[in-house]
Amino acid sequence: MIVREIPSSFVSRVLVTIGLVVLAGLTVYFLGKLIEALLVIFAAVLLAVAITGVRCIIQNRTPLSDAWSLVATYFLIAVLITGAAAVIWPQLSEQIPKFTDQLPRAFEQLREKIEGTAWVEKVVDSAPLNGGKMAQMASICRTGCWVFSPVRRAPSSAFP
Repeated sequence: MIVREIPSSFVSRVLVTIGLVVLAGLTVYFLGKLIEALLVIFAAVLLAVAITGVRCIIQNRTPLSDAWSLVATYFLIAVLITGAAAVIWPQLSEQIPKFTDQLPRAFEQLREKIEGTAWVEKVVDSAPLNGGKMAQMASICRTGCWVFSPVRRAPSSAFP
């Protein structure tokens, strides 16, 4: 039997490649877990850049200092948000009562559609919390329309 020796450079290359693949996999895994935080950080950076840009425009076109141009920028943002809310609010106040009236009916229709199906029963029966919390949650889902009744009353009193 002939035994050939594998060169050490080949072994080291294979180990480095495996290490890089594992590192890349772990990086993708942790970035997937941190994607929401990264998106919030990205949005904060974009907002900071936008505020700085508006502040620079205000500072260049007026005799205001850095601090006062920043105050003017925040005031402008507050005015824009208030204006947008004033434009959107009438339509929203009409749509909220309609939505809260339709939501319990839609939930009831969904419950009726899925209640008798075999796969729902299989999911409930094969759940790991069967007999305890899962049975309790299933009974709440079966009679879950009561959850939306306080929501239905609240907006109608808020929007006379």
